[in-house]
Amino acid sequence: MKYKIASVALSSMVFTMSFMELHGITSNELQRGLWSETTPFNYPLNLVVYPSRCPDAGVTVCMHGRGANYTTGAVVSQNIDEHVVSFDFPDAKSQSYGTIQELLPPIYVVKKCIESCNLKAINLYGFSAGGGALVNMLAVLNRNDYDAELVAAGITQQDKKAILDAVQNGYVIIDCPLKSMEEIIEGREVSPYYLDLAKTYKQNHLRPIDSLNDLEGLSLTILLNFQVPDEAVTNRDDALFTTRLRRANCTGKTIMILSHDQAHSSYHPDLWKAYKDLK
Repeated sequence: MKYKIASVALSSMVFTMSFMELHGITSNELQRGLWSETTPFNYPLNLVVYPSRCPDAGVTVCMHGRGANYTTGAVVSQNIDEHVVSFDFPDAKSQSYGTIQELLPPIYVVKKCIESCNLKAINLYGFSAGGGALVNMLAVLNRNDYDAELVAAGITQQDKKAILDAVQNGYVIIDCPLKSMEEIIEGREVSPYYLDLAKTYKQNHLRPIDSLNDLEGLSLTILLNFQVPDEAVTNRDDALFTTRLRRANCTGKTIMILSHDQAHSSYHPDLWKAYKDLK
């Protein structure tokens, strides 16, 4: 498998993190650390590095939403001042949603960044379904029920601890997250596909709004953004999601932003202003 450094024109809205010192690395060092001929997965991961305009910068791993792909990282890279590592989730048909197979690739990518590049801090960004996957990923790393699947993908107990330590030294952006399929289904014509997805998330104990309870004990710096109104994931459980996240992350910092922009997938300037204002 080949790894690419993507060229991206950065806009004037590139900000510098000042609330903590992040371990810096060049984009070439990051690319060399991530390069590998094989991965544990049977599909193209399409790992891409979108370099920061700063030669020595931190690293943010980007998790795209449903129907998107690794190119979401190009958009994210225009708003932050770290190298952005982006990848593709398992399949375009959403068959992995609500399963451990959805979460193994981002865990693997974060492990590679930390292990191969000797990073002590790492940042995470997740949009929509990727935001739900981000929450589930942290929950799975903070509990033990999927340890067998993690070990099969080369993720050890030591790796779990190293990932959680690095994330707690960085920041997390949860952007318009999928909270549950039940929330999406309410008030809409019932789709058998959505009903099946709801059943999958629940049976696997991977409903993001429930997984928040499994973040207890972590101390994270989190930006949580909701679009109001949100035509895609809706807003029924925004308050419950925020309450559970703040309770679980009680020793950390949770900043909630309400974006009143055009739509779910629109550019959300209030989110990136909050990012800029982090101290």
